[in-house]
Amino acid sequence: MKFQKDFKVVFFLIAVLFSASFAMAQTTITKPHTFTSGTPAKASEVNADFDALYQKINELSGKVAALESGNGGIPSITFEVYDPNLTTWACVDKDLKDYCGDEDGCTIRVLAQHETDVNDMVHIMDHIIYMEQPSLSTNNGDGIYGHLLDISLGQSFWITGTSNRYTILAPWDWVYAFNYRHDNCSGQEGHGAPHTNPYLFTFMSDPQVRTTVIVYDR
Repeated sequence: MKFQKDFKVVFFLIAVLFSASFAMAQTTITKPHTFTSGTPAKASEVNADFDALYQKINELSGKVAALESGNGGIPSITFEVYDPNLTTWACVDKDLKDYCGDEDGCTIRVLAQHETDVNDMVHIMDHIIYMEQPSLSTNNGDGIYGHLLDISLGQSFWITGTSNRYTILAPWDWVYAFNYRHDNCSGQEGHGAPHTNPYLFTFMSDPQVRTTVIVYDR
C-alpha cells in the first residue's frame, strides 16, 4: 500500500539522518526491531524503535547543553555566603573534589555586592584552579598541590590535606576561601585545624557583603 511505502521511506530517511548525527557524536544506538521488505510493521515495534531514538536524542541533548555551557558535563553549583546580620561573618564549607579535583580543574566565580556602600558597589571575579592529579603525580610530597590564577589579582599556591593553613582566595578582602575554618566564623574559637580533606574549602564573606559563589567544572 502507498501509505506503508511512504511510511517506510520517511522512517528510513529519519534513521539515516540520526545515524549520521550519532556517528559524529560517537554514540551507539541499539535498535529493538528490524523490518524487512514485504513484512507488515507492528505499531508496537515501530514505537519501540522510535522510543529508542527519542531516549538517545534526549541524552545527547543534555550532553550538548552541558558542553555549550562550558561546564564539562557536570552541572555547576551555586551557593550564597551571606548572613543578614551586618555584624556577622558568613562561612560555608564546600567539598569541591568533583569540580576542582579532576583533570580539567575548575572555575570559581565570585559575585559580591556591598550592602552599606553609598554607591551599592559590586564586584565579580573568576578564579581558575588546577590541583595535583594523584594518578599522574609521583606523589613525592604529602597533600594535594594546588594553583589558583585570576585575571587581575594574581595567583596563589597551596598544599591542602597537610598541617598548614592556606588562604586560597581573598578578592578585595571581601570574600575568602581557606582550607580551615577561620576564627571569624560563627561558633569558632580560634582558627580551626586544617581540613584533612584536601578538597574541602571554607568560604567566608565580610558581614557587609552579600556573596554568591558559582563553581564550574573547568
